[in-house]
Amino acid sequence: MSMGIYVVCHDEDTGVTYYSDGSIGYRQEDESKIIVGSDSDFIYYKDGAHTSIEITPDELRAHYEYYASRGYFDENEVVEQKSPSVTLNSTTFFNHNTPARINENPVNAPLENLGEDKNNNSAILPGYGNYIFEYMNAVAHRELKSASIMATLQTLSAISPKIKGYGKVPLGLVTFTVCESGAGKEMPQKIYDDIVIETGMAAAGKFTSTKTIYMDIYHGKHRAAFLSDEVHELLASMSSKRSEHMNGSEGALMSITESDKAKLTSTHRNEIIKLINEEIKGYKSQLAKLEQGVDEDGQMIRDDKKKSIKSAIDKKIELAKDEVKKIRETSYFDNVRLGFFGSTTPIEMAPHINKRILQNGFLARCVFAYTDYVEKSKIPEENEIAFMAIKRYAKWISERAGEITATSEAEEFLEDKRKEYDLDEYRLNKEYGALYRRMSAKINKVASLLAVGNHDLKITLAQAKAAFKIVNDSFEQLKNLCEEGESTSEIVDFEDELELRIYKEINKYNGDWCSLGNLNDSAFKPRSIRAKLRLFKISTTSFLSSLQGKGYLESVSGARGGKSFKLTQKGRERGDELLKIAGE
Repeated sequence: MSMGIYVVCHDEDTGVTYYSDGSIGYRQEDESKIIVGSDSDFIYYKDGAHTSIEITPDELRAHYEYYASRGYFDENEVVEQKSPSVTLNSTTFFNHNTPARINENPVNAPLENLGEDKNNNSAILPGYGNYIFEYMNAVAHRELKSASIMATLQTLSAISPKIKGYGKVPLGLVTFTVCESGAGKEMPQKIYDDIVIETGMAAAGKFTSTKTIYMDIYHGKHRAAFLSDEVHELLASMSSKRSEHMNGSEGALMSITESDKAKLTSTHRNEIIKLINEEIKGYKSQLAKLEQGVDEDGQMIRDDKKKSIKSAIDKKIELAKDEVKKIRETSYFDNVRLGFFGSTTPIEMAPHINKRILQNGFLARCVFAYTDYVEKSKIPEENEIAFMAIKRYAKWISERAGEITATSEAEEFLEDKRKEYDLDEYRLNKEYGALYRRMSAKINKVASLLAVGNHDLKITLAQAKAAFKIVNDSFEQLKNLCEEGESTSEIVDFEDELELRIYKEINKYNGDWCSLGNLNDSAFKPRSIRAKLRLFKISTTSFLSSLQGKGYLESVSGARGGKSFKLTQKGRERGDELLKIAGE
């Protein structure tokens, strides 16, 4: 083992110093030496000496905690960095020219270098976030930078639950990534999961109902993240002319990410209280078994373990009862941090992006990234030391509390943007006003997220400018897609209208066959329908065949070759869905 080991990070709360080989160090009581590493045979000291002893990492940590509690750890120790710096995608991870003084910050000098990039005008995400972003790209088989940007912002949101945004802007986040299937969005999501799990948060999961959203918030101690790979379906339900506002689980997601509270309806409040009380009963059942000396599975428990298990269960019961009390009194969860990853493909998304859907606020509130380009594959460049440092820093951020402010230059820049988007030409814009009116708040949100890793919690000018670019790119991509998608959207709207007319007509026959002639005389007869059939070059025969191919219709041929149709069970369900979307 080399003795030129440099510090990765130092945790003041525990006193553990993590080194570049993945080991931890502390001052030994009797020899006054700093342990810089261990393997199965030896403990190694900073001066090159070693002791022949078998020790595991857990034993090493326990050994440290014993001595640290007695004041043997020297906080003024200087560890020289003599090894080459770690490089991550051309980003110097550690500055190896200067010694690292482990008492300077809650994390040591090398990790403080993460914050030095907060003034880097050339970085896509100046500050700590750029290291997450670069790492996501480095370990990917196929880079997808747009997805890495969105996942990094989601990471910064998830790991900073106790930090309030600039101007008190909520730091919950909705991101929407549009990319080709297999383009590489999975790796950024995986790295996100790996980092947030390190901070005690569960990985992102799918939501199925408003109730599951609230229960995940409860179980996550008011932190949760959700993902959907089929956001186009959500957009489709919003595309109805009568669906100007979101409701249900989608509306709950948007409302919570834009606040630090999750307000419960009386129905949901009662359901959540019932579910929590059921969990409390389960905990009490565990206690009863514990008294008999067995665990949940009926396995015998040693007496020396009973006390710690009972203490843990008692704490769960206490926390659950406190939550029930708060919900009864306030009807909401407070201090919530919620994230939502949305993604879909360009071809699935295109029909549903239009100027009308902007009015309901979903796309106006989210940070959006679009690409139809797929990078070539590459060999992943993994760096466990760098990733360990990233996760340790995330853990430190997750325990910080405070409010984001800004340097004078950044404050001036953000104020200029607020005034700019408050001008009549933007604020009152008929087509894109819903986007413009939220630009300033979104810029403040993204800038705040970039600053959660700054030791002074101050947004720098570089971070403010980077936030503006991200939000402005999001706006321009949405605007361009709206312009391009209007004609496609009109076709989709007409096809839905035509499909509904067909279902309504066939349904009149109560399960019997409806002839093509009857459909021509009713569903296809109005002049406006025939005009659009010609405009969009849609054949009624091919359209009916497509519905049959989807399993919505079945047909028979008459003696003279004419066809008749009736609805399948799947077709009746599709008809009910279209009626609901149309608001009928």
